[in-house]
Amino acid sequence: MREGYSLNSLADLRAIPPEQRTAKSARRVASKNAWYGFNPLSTAEDDNDLAVAPDDIADDEPGRWEMMISATRGDGGGGGGDGDLSDLLDRVVALENQTSYLSDEIFNLTNTGSRLDDLVNGLPGAIAQILAALLFEEGVLFDASYDSGTNETTAYTNYLDSDRWVVVEVRDGNVTRPFEVVYESSGSWIRAKVVLSGDYSSATLRAFIVRVPYEYEIAAIAEDAIQDIGGS
Repeated sequence: MREGYSLNSLADLRAIPPEQRTAKSARRVASKNAWYGFNPLSTAEDDNDLAVAPDDIADDEPGRWEMMISATRGDGGGGGGDGDLSDLLDRVVALENQTSYLSDEIFNLTNTGSRLDDLVNGLPGAIAQILAALLFEEGVLFDASYDSGTNETTAYTNYLDSDRWVVVEVRDGNVTRPFEVVYESSGSWIRAKVVLSGDYSSATLRAFIVRVPYEYEIAAIAEDAIQDIGGS
């Protein structure tokens, strides 16, 4: 079971055990409406706001949860204009800090009731552009075969060259369909076997894939997005 990222209070944040705290750990605290990232080197004073010490760390020992200011600003989804490069760069830093968070959190998207393009369209323009370029891919499912005995259609994605992706939505035309997925490997290559209830044709099936970006990809794609919205 993958650990969650939404907490109710700072008390919950303080109680997170050491095995769930790394330099890339991030948690959202609902009572503060803010994101916190763990800094294992920090000795900042615990002010119950910007810096929070875990329960098992003494005041003179390093290790603090620190409020991620830029990520917190972005919670509302509408703050700042697309042309504000300073704010955008802050958000890119927050995105880099949450790469590990994204690696696990994408698995929680499998039960989303919204289409992926709707999720992206709800974000500020620049951030949506960066996330779409980093995370989302679309592909045609092939070799769809129907089994009348089980009333199921089985289809496959093409092989991809890493395990840093997951199928999060399957559509028949423009209609999202429930599905089950099994990931199969051949050496260093991975593909997904997708099973849907009912009889479908591979000509109308599409798979939407989320992939976890490498750190160097974030910097490159973010720079392109900044240029597109008015950078020089």
